[in-house]
Amino acid sequence: MTVYLTGDTHGHFERVARFCEAYGLTSDDVVIILGDAGVNYFGEGSARDRASRALLGGLAPTFFCIHGNHEMRPQSLSCYREASWRGGTVFVEDAWPNLLFAKDGELFDFDGVRAFVVGGAYSIDKRTRLKAGLRWFSDEQPDEATKRLVEERLEEIGWDVDVMITHTCPFHLEPREVFVAGVDQSMVDTSTEKWLDDIERRLSYRQWYCGHFHTSKQVGSFRIMFEDWDVLWPHGGIPFDPARYGAATEPDRRTPAQLARDLDMDVDVVREALAETDGLHKDARGAEVCRETRVGTFIGRRFWERAHPEDFPYGQCESCRRWFMKRRLRIADIEGTPEEDQPLVCPDCHFGIGRHAN
Repeated sequence: MTVYLTGDTHGHFERVARFCEAYGLTSDDVVIILGDAGVNYFGEGSARDRASRALLGGLAPTFFCIHGNHEMRPQSLSCYREASWRGGTVFVEDAWPNLLFAKDGELFDFDGVRAFVVGGAYSIDKRTRLKAGLRWFSDEQPDEATKRLVEERLEEIGWDVDVMITHTCPFHLEPREVFVAGVDQSMVDTSTEKWLDDIERRLSYRQWYCGHFHTSKQVGSFRIMFEDWDVLWPHGGIPFDPARYGAATEPDRRTPAQLARDLDMDVDVVREALAETDGLHKDARGAEVCRETRVGTFIGRRFWERAHPEDFPYGQCESCRRWFMKRRLRIADIEGTPEEDQPLVCPDCHFGIGRHAN
């Protein structure tokens, strides 16, 4: 068994699938997602959430997910039940037994490595979400009862662990250099981070991992992760083979010509739109490729400019989240998933391609 770690995925599993394929991960391996996996977002009975769980659960390894701030707590959803796993408590759905969600304040044993888990964080986009009618979760942070439980459990084990796994980080270790410009930090609730400050001062640990900040940073034995990967302490920090790791982690960028084909647009129009948003860059081989986030911005603008969104001709692959003409998307054929829950995927994704969506 090898235990890998990576940061927030927010329902975008292309890079996870590519890593699993490149490194030949099997059911014996474990991938720890450090919060905001993105499969418990839309709520009870959501077909979109079930489709996301099918995409992630269709991969070989066991996924051990920490609670983030942009998702529901699994214990609030009826599809999950409590189970014991590696000495701790997790929440699991019978349909996808390789998708596990850690209960806060639990100690897990990864072949002798004792890992303690605390999820949750504050959403700096809370006001924007509420104003726009987007989902925000009032229980995103650990409440006082959870904090007491965590401290009592740490007291029981003598405030000594091998690895601490959290979604956010202690206050004094926040990566302020990547804070979003324009956000009034005096309005941000940092109570969880300040509580973790107190925990960190009392705790004896060998390595601490967290996600949340959408950046990668190492400070001593403390590591913030996003789209990077590592192996769980004490085996981590060993450089991955550059060619293999690059193939597994470099996003699958399209050239302007490929994007024009997929969007059924003139390539000059695509180039002009991407240039306006700094949407092109050079890949490792010097080829000009698209920044997918900028492509999304470009498509999004076209969406909001339309008077009739139902006629919008573009759609996102529910696996890699890239944009395509709707006619290029297909309904997946994931075994054991009801037809109404099958996700729409692009021809490049390998979760089982079925018939055309329309």
